[in-house]
Amino acid sequence: MHNEAPASVSYSLLSPAGFPLIFTVRGENHGDLLQEMEGIEVALGDMGYTPDSKKGYPKKEKILTGETCPKCSGNLVEATKKDGSKFEKCENNVWDFNLKKNVGTCDYVNWGESTTMPDGNMNSATQKQKDLIQSKWPHLWEEGMSKAQAGDVISSQMNK
Repeated sequence: MHNEAPASVSYSLLSPAGFPLIFTVRGENHGDLLQEMEGIEVALGDMGYTPDSKKGYPKKEKILTGETCPKCSGNLVEATKKDGSKFEKCENNVWDFNLKKNVGTCDYVNWGESTTMPDGNMNSATQKQKDLIQSKWPHLWEEGMSKAQAGDVISSQMNK
């Protein structure tokens, strides 16, 4: 019979060959396990294991040489979504997956022509964002609002 250890930590990893796995380490108490984690993480890295973040999109980014952001003149980056489709964004656009919003200094994203909004602007708030804001917080809606701005309004109101 195996008794469950009182402390454990699980790592979502990719093996050196690219296979996803969960690696769990157990200990007798939280304090000792926390101290061991630093050495464990160094050893895993030395063996070629890498973190496997389920929310790690965009997974691949490539700087588009010579192209600059139309909003802030930062470098444009080509990124890949989970579904494999490509989009471009400003290097200063930093998405926080926990907060579900841009925490960078620029909100520029070009999702491609398939996502152009009815007004022809690829960065305009979506119709769903517009409808939600206008129905729940009409005083916060501004014509010409970007997707990022609308997302910020929705996030701030939902977190109240």
